[in-house]
Amino acid sequence: MLKAEEYEEFFIELDAKAFLWACRGGLKKLARELGFDKVDFDPISTPKRIIITGTAKVYEAAMAIMESRTHPESQGSSPGTQDCSVCWTEAENPIRTQCNHVYCLDCFENMCTSATTQGYGDQDYMCRRFWQL
Repeated sequence: MLKAEEYEEFFIELDAKAFLWACRGGLKKLARELGFDKVDFDPISTPKRIIITGTAKVYEAAMAIMESRTHPESQGSSPGTQDCSVCWTEAENPIRTQCNHVYCLDCFENMCTSATTQGYGDQDYMCRRFWQL
């Protein structure tokens, strides 16, 4: 009888360089290579971290990818793509604010709804400037 592999959550704490790498394409690389359902990002915690859900082999693969990472400036989006400032994926139906931040239309709408209920008003999520499209 085969033993089922156990799935668990593994946390990879990010220093400043690893966080920059993750933001500039490293997180997407992990998700593409391991599966989008296995990689999550927690930029709110201190320290910031990547969460890997899966077996120990998946975690080891994630660590190998991170250990072989290249300098963050060589990562990033391919020409012509725009990453959403909220979900950090290629923006769907992108909109750009006057302060040059790009959002998915859905992310922007959700952010606007959330901002009014939390008292931020009409300010940009990234720089807190007032929105002008």
